[in-house]
Amino acid sequence: MPKQQARRFATWLSALTLTLCSAASAADTIKTFDAPGAGAIPGTGTVAQAINGSGVVTGYYIDSSLVYHGFIRASDGTMTTFEANGAGFNTEAVAINNAGTVTGTFYNPSDNSGSAFVRASDGTITTFTISAAAFGGLEAMSINDAGTVTGFWVDANDVNHGFVRTADGTITSFDVPGAGTSANEGTFGNGINASGTVTGLWVDGSDLYHGFLRASDGTFTSFDIPGLIAGPGQGTYPVSINASGAVTGDYFGSNVAGFTNFVRAADGTFTTFLPNGSGGASFVNASGGIVGSQGGEGFVRTPAGRIGFWEVERDATVALQMNASYVVTGYYMDSSRVAHGFVLTP
Repeated sequence: MPKQQARRFATWLSALTLTLCSAASAADTIKTFDAPGAGAIPGTGTVAQAINGSGVVTGYYIDSSLVYHGFIRASDGTMTTFEANGAGFNTEAVAINNAGTVTGTFYNPSDNSGSAFVRASDGTITTFTISAAAFGGLEAMSINDAGTVTGFWVDANDVNHGFVRTADGTITSFDVPGAGTSANEGTFGNGINASGTVTGLWVDGSDLYHGFLRASDGTFTSFDIPGLIAGPGQGTYPVSINASGAVTGDYFGSNVAGFTNFVRAADGTFTTFLPNGSGGASFVNASGGIVGSQGGEGFVRTPAGRIGFWEVERDATVALQMNASYVVTGYYMDSSRVAHGFVLTP
């Protein structure tokens, strides 16, 4: 991180450790928003999911009829809403790259079948699925600047498989060696970086969870937190990877108190942090800064290991992604259990 940015961030981080009750300055750095058409009853509202380098946010909103719609919020606050496959389908936008291309999933509420989409910055939408996916069950999770999408799909036996889809529409399905072949087992692609390396998790035949890296040439590296003793339904859960190959996520086992966050450096070195049982790391940015949520608060961890917390709404803040300038997006739930998006700028 450049020295000037580091000093600026350190000042901001110190301010975030103060309570919001005393923070006139914090009120200036946090902007909340609602997508046009978002509902105002419990279980509805605006869920911001991702932000790109220009500060453009994407996500989805839930209207008063409980239908999901995609949105894009420009850095000036201008909102654009969209449907991936026409009215009546549930559209969930989950990721955006620096070109403004958005990916996500859409569902038919009549049978809950799902497919994925890519929306270009000019508004052109391309939908896709995998023919072997049961009911079109496909989850897009991440997109890099080359327009390559990763995620996972579910077959007729409820076994999960990872995939990558390049910008030309080529789809490659993959399974980590050793992944289980029974229901709810298999491979889950969660994050992809600029070089096309995918991270995620795989579940073996004993229902143990492991992390993996898949290089763009298809080579796999599997990993687990050193010393972790895991039983069924426990293990290592990676969620995001940056251009340098740093991975973040959380883990759980019988010899730890609860979900604990981790960062795995490109050389395979692990660092764990915030071991209070809540997990919550959700994204690692270009410089190795990590954002997430724990105990209803958002947090940012600098590459040096310094951590700051904040709340938009007490005990109800979910921070999901952060760009290279440390601008954070996510959502919070108000006292009526209605979701609202936010952008926090240092």
